[in-house]
Amino acid sequence: MTEVQGVGALLAVGGFILLFLLLGLVFYILFSLGLYTMAKRRDLPNAWLAWIPFAQIYTMGEVIGPVKLGSTCWLLYSACRFCLQFRYWGQSFPWLV
Repeated sequence: MTEVQGVGALLAVGGFILLFLLLGLVFYILFSLGLYTMAKRRDLPNAWLAWIPFAQIYTMGEVIGPVKLGSTCWLLYSACRFCLQFRYWGQSFPWLV
């Protein structure tokens, strides 16, 4: 590899990194703006927390509100069925596991 090819490869990798950083920033702004708008419409006092990455989880929970999960027996059944499904996949398709 010549020096010119090395510089070209470095510029290509840098361009991809810059592209992904810009796409990540655009998606972060769109997600935060949507969450902020939902929080404002629900009249939450701390809607500005939608712009802080880890505080977004709190804001999502406040926007969603209380959720009834059902009985513990149903949750246990669902967890067992989920695990058995992956066990079946491992036996049938060993390259997936």
